Amino acid sequence: MDRPAAAAVECQSKDIRFWTSLREFLLHVLFRCYGKAAPGGQSVRTAASMSKTSNYKVEKERVAESMLGSAVTGTLYGQRKGRVTFCVQEDSRSAPLLLLEFAMPTQSLVREMSSGLLRIALECEKSSKNACKDLKAGGLFAEPVWTMFCNGRKVGFAIKRQLVDADRDVLGVMQSVTMGAGVIPAAVAQEAACKQATVLKRDSDDDQAIMYMRARYERVAGSPDNLSFHMINPNGSPGQELSIFFIRV
Repeated sequence: MDRPAAAAVECQSKDIRFWTSLREFLLHVLFRCYGKAAPGGQSVRTAASMSKTSNYKVEKERVAESMLGSAVTGTLYGQRKGRVTFCVQEDSRSAPLLLLEFAMPTQSLVREMSSGLLRIALECEKSSKNACKDLKAGGLFAEPVWTMFCNGRKVGFAIKRQLVDADRDVLGVMQSVTMGAGVIPAAVAQEAACKQATVLKRDSDDDQAIMYMRARYERVAGSPDNLSFHMINPNGSPGQELSIFFIRV
């Protein structure tokens, strides 16, 4: 190929890349601002149309899940001898998109994390043909029960639950925390704990204190039945490696 022809091909290739990038950018802006169309031509139903359907709540969860960005805020928290709650938010000040209560006690999870590597796999079966249509129409966040594996070992179940006053108090205390780990003192945590009827009476302030770890997580959606969150260490520094996988089989 002579030089003029090669230059023409190169310019054409650059033009194609430019217009492709511009198209993707415009689609992204329209989707984020107006919610009319997602890249790939998938439409998002408006609130008016969803309100007319019987599965409004599940559909809202599915849409919220699909509109999550590539990074979210994830928080693990719980009393020392209580169970761990995993909370997913768009950022530290937004309303929770998902609350899961793990079967693992907080102390057991801390011991698993001490090695620097933590892999939590949550598995559930796909709904049968005769199952509730609302659940079948929903995304992964609509699933109520998951079988939980921690570093390859089955440790019980993870149960989806609703936000209660105790969660609002704890998340309110951590509202200004974007990432980090620590302990909420018993004096503050006790007020939140007493609002939750399922919390057992503790013998000491140390047991009533709430341990937490908050970080940004990279969200990776492999398919409608496969979603994972991978903790992002600040500035790419080495440290705790934590991943949570949602798998529907």
